[in-house]
Amino acid sequence: MQLKYQLKNVLARRISNLINRRGTENIKKGKEKSCTRFIGLGLIQNISLHPLRLCGSLRQAAARLRLISLLNIHLKGIIMIFIETALKDAFIIDLEEKPDHRGFFARSFCAQEFEAHGLKPTVAQCNLSFNYKKGTIRGMHYQILPAAETKLIRCTKGAIYDVIIDMRPESPSFLSHIGVKLTPENRRALYVPEMFAHGYQALTDETEVIYQVGEFYTPGYERGLRYDDPFFAIDWPLDVTEISEKDLNWPLLRMMTVGGTASR
Repeated sequence: MQLKYQLKNVLARRISNLINRRGTENIKKGKEKSCTRFIGLGLIQNISLHPLRLCGSLRQAAARLRLISLLNIHLKGIIMIFIETALKDAFIIDLEEKPDHRGFFARSFCAQEFEAHGLKPTVAQCNLSFNYKKGTIRGMHYQILPAAETKLIRCTKGAIYDVIIDMRPESPSFLSHIGVKLTPENRRALYVPEMFAHGYQALTDETEVIYQVGEFYTPGYERGLRYDDPFFAIDWPLDVTEISEKDLNWPLLRMMTVGGTASR
């Protein structure tokens, strides 16, 4: 409950600062919906803003709409917890559990919350992979434009070390990577943006992983990186026990052109 009100206050401050910075204090009432006028640290209840009246560009309007959407979501009481990583636009997503005598309830996906955080909520396919042996590696995979894909990765049995690499030349985290441990016990998910190479290593026998994917599998636009490319020097936790021939034969980064097309 305390977290809910802290988030409410933080978001109220952020929206208030945006509006005050433009010299706007009055938010007009719509014909059918009411709004609460606020200044400074005032709390927001029912909000119906007209973003285009408050800013000079569609981008600023979209940012305000996301903040308003975030606030409304938090006020409803069930949220997902988005944790920014060191890679731009990549998030770890934790559950906010609502426990009772039966167990707990939590939201594991919400298109509205994804959009409010600037993430793409599209789910074109859901895939499941199963791995017999610990040490198995799958990766590093991605698709290029116009079939670039987002992924939401969750481990439902066993444990994995999940790795992503930013392959976007325009990104401040271009060619950087992170690794995250996902297990059924921590119930974490990893949001993988478009043009991120993704792969994982199974940390136990009989590991199962579920992917929510934002684009259809398109072989002609599929690309990959070697799991052991010395440029990235990924610190995989275990010795490799199983890997496909396809993954063994992805090119090294030095063999690739900027933008992700492979010259094999």
